[in-house]
Amino acid sequence: MLTVHVLGAGNGRPGADRDTSGLLIDAGNRLTLVDCPGGVVSKLARLGRAPEAVQRVILTHDHVDHIYGLPHLIHALAIGGSDRGVPVYGPRDTLATVDAALRAYGLVGPDYPAVVNHVVAVEPMTTVLEEEVHIVASPARHSRPTLALRVECAEAVLGLSSDTLPCTETQRLCVDADIMLHDCGGLDADRASFGAHHASAAEAGRRPEVLARRSSI
Repeated sequence: MLTVHVLGAGNGRPGADRDTSGLLIDAGNRLTLVDCPGGVVSKLARLGRAPEAVQRVILTHDHVDHIYGLPHLIHALAIGGSDRGVPVYGPRDTLATVDAALRAYGLVGPDYPAVVNHVVAVEPMTTVLEEEVHIVASPARHSRPTLALRVECAEAVLGLSSDTLPCTETQRLCVDADIMLHDCGGLDADRASFGAHHASAAEAGRRPEVLARRSSI
């Protein structure tokens, strides 16, 4: 059974009720963390999950609100005594940014779980994972190299746009998806407040012809 927990769905300036972006994908009790928001360890705890239960992390891009929880996750794993490597998937630039952050915080070495990097090419329909779920990625249209994701299992297909303007590659990635979760920076009228690299609510809600019969946004 595929279950998706929304750990955060806010923008880079979280409020009391909404935090920065992050999802936990549970497929047969194998957990995949998509992006790593702040407070990720306590968010996992609220779901009854320990940090050690996370099998892998997928980072869509290296803007701070999508990656800044990862150093704390590694720190928490070390405090808990874990020495298992943590597979982290993402664009090459994103993995380089994370490596630099971990080194800056002194979280690299024998006292800490090793981050095992897996570079994902920012190209259409790139395979990320073929295990309990099949995950493929395509480029999103953002200010940094960014991955949109398609998550498939026997029960459902999920599309995740990550931060993006509407674009053909993201739309194609979500053909026949049961659910599409699309980035939205705010209302059209407020575009100046969230910049030119995020969809507005109207753009995110528009149903393009390339999406097939079952998809919903």
